[in-house]
Amino acid sequence: MLHKCAPGHTWEPKTHRIHVTYRGSAFRALPTAGKLSKGHLECGWVRKMARKLNIVDCANKALPVLAN
Repeated sequence: MLHKCAPGHTWEPKTHRIHVTYRGSAFRALPTAGKLSKGHLECGWVRKMARKLNIVDCANKALPVLAN
């Protein structure tokens, strides 16, 4: 979804979080694999990231489950 909605984004894994930046906006709260529930990322994290990076419309089209 990020490749389609935020071309040119950067993805930087840290110790406990992943930092995603796009067009001057940064989302620094995406959990790493160790913090995920059974390997699944909750929709809430993706919604927050989409709002912070200003890609909500594209994200809702790419992942319809986010629109709920």
